[in-house]
Amino acid sequence: MDAVPLENTLGEAIFLDLSDKPADQPVTVEIMEKKLAAKGEQIKPGDIVLLRTWPGKWGDAIFKAAGISWPAAKWLCARKIKSVGLDLPNADTGGDMQRPAHMELLGNEIGIIENLVNLDKLTKTRFFFIGLPLHFIGLTASPIRAIAVEEW
Repeated sequence: MDAVPLENTLGEAIFLDLSDKPADQPVTVEIMEKKLAAKGEQIKPGDIVLLRTWPGKWGDAIFKAAGISWPAAKWLCARKIKSVGLDLPNADTGGDMQRPAHMELLGNEIGIIENLVNLDKLTKTRFFFIGLPLHFIGLTASPIRAIAVEEW
């Protein structure tokens, strides 16, 4: 965590509420493109992308929900985002221990923020996001306090 650039953990964010898809269906390029078109939005280089992937609350059968498909992870990388966050404990789609979404995102120096809560309370599509990790030396993860500043 000591090697993560802090600028990758704060900045302009875009929120996509994809919770209307079946929980066991992964986030796909098509799902994100459809939601963006409906909002009249685009993902811009440098954005932090936050995804609400299912309608439940954290802890309610959350391990049955699917994360980001590998093609969707590649698509996000092509947009040169800083980080992606979601409301699941795993950005990948299930038991694939090769973790293709993780490998694609991290291999392109895109941070992954997992276990976000209260995404259903967001009222804006774009806002300023702050998710600073603790300065752990030699560790690969850290808790954060995630904050969405909707008026800035």
